[in-house]
Amino acid sequence: MTDPAGPAAPLPGAFALEDPLIAASKTETVAGLNLRFPLIEADRLDDLLPALRARSREAFAALPAAEIQAAMARLDAQFADPSRPEVRAVVELVRRIDGFSRHDIERFGLGIFPPLVAYDQALVGRFVERAFRTRRPVETVFGHLQRFGWNRPFTRRLDPDLISHFASGNVAGYSAVLTRIGLPVGPASGGGDWNRGAAQVLKLPSTAAVFPMIYLAKMAEVAPLVRSTVACGYWKGGDAAVEDRLLAASSAVNVLGSDATVRDVEDRARRLARGPVVLGHGHKVGVAYVSREFAASPELRAKVLAGLASDISAFDGAACYSVKNVYVQGDHRAFAAGLVEALDRHAKLVSAVDPALRPVGLRMARIYAGSAGVVPTPDGSAFVRVKDRPSFWLPDEAYRYVQVMPAENAGSVAALLYASRRLLQTVVVAVPDAAIVPALHLFGQAGASNVHFPGSAPLFNPYEEPHDGDFDFVK
Repeated sequence: MTDPAGPAAPLPGAFALEDPLIAASKTETVAGLNLRFPLIEADRLDDLLPALRARSREAFAALPAAEIQAAMARLDAQFADPSRPEVRAVVELVRRIDGFSRHDIERFGLGIFPPLVAYDQALVGRFVERAFRTRRPVETVFGHLQRFGWNRPFTRRLDPDLISHFASGNVAGYSAVLTRIGLPVGPASGGGDWNRGAAQVLKLPSTAAVFPMIYLAKMAEVAPLVRSTVACGYWKGGDAAVEDRLLAASSAVNVLGSDATVRDVEDRARRLARGPVVLGHGHKVGVAYVSREFAASPELRAKVLAGLASDISAFDGAACYSVKNVYVQGDHRAFAAGLVEALDRHAKLVSAVDPALRPVGLRMARIYAGSAGVVPTPDGSAFVRVKDRPSFWLPDEAYRYVQVMPAENAGSVAALLYASRRLLQTVVVAVPDAAIVPALHLFGQAGASNVHFPGSAPLFNPYEEPHDGDFDFVK
């Protein structure tokens, strides 16, 4: 294996992740590798934050938004080609530390970058701006975008000077997108002013979250002034000494975590005289709807099953878009049997379960042995629950674990989902072409942020798609 920071050299037994503004560090051993990472301490924030703000003001005054975005396109290009030795080294390092399969890291993690590199920079923000002004579907490069309800508070033209990210989760690729939220994207075609920038403090999601620091290290090479606007390090989630100082100093706080974590941060922010805008992103799951046309046709059903196996299995079912409920128009039991086979093939041929999670599968296999309602794959790599009445189910395990149910039609499923919209992220739909835009409308009204086709749930384009109702690149 090679060092992602210098792919010609072998990876040493120690790997240092550094931030120029953070002096303190902590070392832990993960997967036999000694990782040293920046440590954010409460008593040093009084020095860190003014220095970060000053650097950010200088950087954004010196760099036009168009120049920043061009630099970010060059940065993304560094991770867009999986055949590059440097990218292969990054994939291997993330796989070694996090346990995710190479397929998932390359295809769905770093797979976020090729569409961003290919995207016409003149279009960034244009479709979002249009969608904010109408409730009709807006055709985009990759699909359609439609607004439901009111715009989120931070989509107003605020003038933030500091954004803090209290992040959890460790999906390579998306975890680095957070570093881009405070960057200006320039004026959209509709005249919107998105030409401001903000200093940012980013919490490493865990002590094993190496990709954000690798991304920032490459940013320092490509755009050193932009890199100087972000401070990234680790603190233990819930550390009030650190987080309360950041809450008091920030214009906005972006929270990704459990519902309890989001509520706790919101409560603490409300107690401040002038608290920040809190952008809360709690626990979310994905669902799928399969129309009769796709359930009944052997050829179409096979394609849907293969796609859903990928959507269910990506990052071992732990991502916010991971499909957990499948609603089938037609013979749902036959569909469930086919899904078990598809999940088994996917685990054997495409993306194996993280070895660290195999004990979860073995334990579940013992629990459900002989059960008629829960069918495992032969090796316990995935589990399919079969129910005869539709419901919204939230599993108690983050695993390749899904429930299959009958559906009367798309409207009945949308009505069911609306009651659980707080937990809904993505809806995967297998419907005829003529029903795609109506499905967008139905499931958008039900609370879905994203509507995808089978096999594409993890393929997320932040330039055009909201994450839990927010547009991360165009805040």
